[in-house]
Amino acid sequence: MKHKLRSTKTLYETSIMHGRLYFESVEQCAVDSELFPQIIGDGYTNAIRVVSLSNQWIENTYFGQGVKLATEINMQMTIRRELRSGLGYWYAYRRVGGKLHKRYVGTDEQVTEQRLLDIAQKLPSPY
Repeated sequence: MKHKLRSTKTLYETSIMHGRLYFESVEQCAVDSELFPQIIGDGYTNAIRVVSLSNQWIENTYFGQGVKLATEINMQMTIRRELRSGLGYWYAYRRVGGKLHKRYVGTDEQVTEQRLLDIAQKLPSPY
């Protein structure tokens, strides 16, 4: 089966890797910093590719639950900002087996590392 590459519908490549926010490969801030809600709420950021959260998050959450390998953890998802009645709300998306799954994340201030963890665990995993 041939997989088609998907691109995010943003002007710039925005990612969260190891618990840090990046625009065009330039580090901006930690996900749980005070700057994070301001940066993602600027109106220019509409989609963020979540690759991984912090190593401390992995150790505390998964290794404490018996997961032995980091490869068993699927953090990859996309969060998108959608406007509802003029306000921005974030939703997480992950495609598994051709089906797109969606979960509500929250407002700019509610997008935290812990919230992303909770969402990642609730979304179906392809593994």
